[in-house]
Amino acid sequence: YQHLQVRCFVMPSSSVTYYSLRLNNDTGANYTYHQLVTDGATTYSNGGTGTTEAYVQNTLSATNPNISIIDLFDYASTNKTKVMRSLSGIDNNGSGVIYSRSSNWNNTANAVTAIKIYPNSSTFNQYSHFALYGVK
Repeated sequence: YQHLQVRCFVMPSSSVTYYSLRLNNDTGANYTYHQLVTDGATTYSNGGTGTTEAYVQNTLSATNPNISIIDLFDYASTNKTKVMRSLSGIDNNGSGVIYSRSSNWNNTANAVTAIKIYPNSSTFNQYSHFALYGVK
């Protein structure tokens, strides 16, 4: 496969406020991101460099499913940085949030051999589901 896609159906515990992704268990400050966020009433954008993870979704709900689709481009490349794109969202019965993010793992020497998706605290609740797909 040339690219990977991860589809997330997450039911976080009440203490989880966001979840993130790391590649190859790399905890170095070599991730960058930018995002566009909207809740239907307001929209904002921001970004960051030198982070230790790629953020997937914030503003989670412990009662409604949180959905994310993450595309990881050219994961097997050993001569360029790895680029990720994610689209995430949640519907809180009329009030929701949508995140469009792009992230970069600044590692040109290694192919991606491990993907870790994890909550900032506690654990994901029962019925959370993650699926990995290969894209030609």
